[in-house]
Amino acid sequence: MRSSHISYRSGNPALSSKIFDNAQRKSSGPFIKDDVIIIHNAEFDTNFINKELQNSGFNQISNTIIDTIKIAKKEFPGQAVNLDSLCRKLDVT
Repeated sequence: MRSSHISYRSGNPALSSKIFDNAQRKSSGPFIKDDVIIIHNAEFDTNFINKELQNSGFNQISNTIIDTIKIAKKEFPGQAVNLDSLCRKLDVT
């Protein structure tokens, strides 16, 4: 099994232009190929990723996506399931 990791955490939309510089955008399309993508709050992230890919001349992603926020809501019903709270609950540092 091959695993790759790209991470972005920020509540500041002003940073969005710094997330994908031109080199990253050009490599993102071929990078993810047909891999399964695991994303926390996938609806937000896929909209952002697709916009950036489109701006760089790539097709939008059509990969299988596992949204971990859906898993977290089932595992911790009625509790906060943002990444910070999950890290505290699961003792991830």
